[in-house]
Amino acid sequence: MSNHDNTCGGADEALRSTIVAQLAAVGWTPLEGGAAIANKMYETAVGLKEAQVYLADYGPTSENYVLQGQYHSEGRNVLGGSGILIPKFSDEATVTQLTQKFAAGAEKEVLQSYAARLLRSREEIAVQGVHDASEEEEGENPAPPM
Repeated sequence: MSNHDNTCGGADEALRSTIVAQLAAVGWTPLEGGAAIANKMYETAVGLKEAQVYLADYGPTSENYVLQGQYHSEGRNVLGGSGILIPKFSDEATVTQLTQKFAAGAEKEVLQSYAARLLRSREEIAVQGVHDASEEEEGENPAPPM
């Protein structure tokens, strides 16, 4: 058993509220009653996949909380290295800045995952196919001369 609390239970409520509000502002859904403080669904080539955010408190001797994410792709947590330290006694502006930095980094990592890239590739092929088909139709039916 680990010696830390991976939930936000120990986190200052004002700090937690600021983090959750910042995440919500960029499309995350606030969660209550579990370890994750927010989640976000992503459309991928294999269907909807969920990313989760946690605010971990490593105890009273730690000077920081850790804002960390979880999103599994390719057999690993692609957000595993995206955690950000948030000093326990930060002002609201600092918490806001750090949360926005985390959210932007998490978004980038998820969108670079294999299933998300594959979906974009399929969508680009479909759009190109529609574009090519409309050009062919235009070429077959030229406008009558005036």
